[in-house]
Amino acid sequence: RRSYLMFDPTAPSSRGKTRDLLDFKESLSPIQQRQIAFVRRSFEPGPLDRAVRLAQKRGFPAPLARWHDVRDEVYHDVFTNFWDPKQRTFAQAKGSTALDASALLIPLIRFISPTDPRWISTLRAIEQRLVSDSLVYRYRLADGFTDGLVGDEGTFSMCSFWYVECLSRMGDVEQARFYFEKMLGYANHLGLFGEQLGRRGEHLGNFPQAFTHLALISAAYDLVRRLSAQ
Repeated sequence: RRSYLMFDPTAPSSRGKTRDLLDFKESLSPIQQRQIAFVRRSFEPGPLDRAVRLAQKRGFPAPLARWHDVRDEVYHDVFTNFWDPKQRTFAQAKGSTALDASALLIPLIRFISPTDPRWISTLRAIEQRLVSDSLVYRYRLADGFTDGLVGDEGTFSMCSFWYVECLSRMGDVEQARFYFEKMLGYANHLGLFGEQLGRRGEHLGNFPQAFTHLALISAAYDLVRRLSAQ
């Protein structure tokens, strides 16, 4: 927690750390930067918000005004420049119309309420364009968008569990439970999941993938909590 307070990107002593972050960004191809543009931007206010609250609660010295301003600037940037008013969805990148299932993370990190009309319309668009039964594709290769890779991709199991938790958090608990139990049927004989699922239900990509299991645990925890409260 203290690391948030110890790292001020505008401070001279932090130039090395800032340079490392910039080097990482510059190491990504334009396609890779485009793919993570929205979700990366929506993650930025969280640490700043937590840092402000922690500094106020514990009485730590901190540039609170600057952190407040940057947090609010990023928040308004996302809702202004990544929102597609025509489709009523959050887009993968500024000026894009492409949908990306990584957007399923934003209500989970509390960037937006799971019942906000803007989020619900985005979720419905994801359901229409990226969800096949209970399985979720990360994105579609269409409308001039390419990920630079050869061949087709499977559905992303991590995104499928994020989808379950989004449904649970917005109050559609029974549907979330139904999809969760369907997803469990794709596990192997040890209950493990890979990165993706192919057309015949085969595991593709990294296997086993820790991120998928973290998403499974998070979805299960939220589901159990809400089902127990009924």
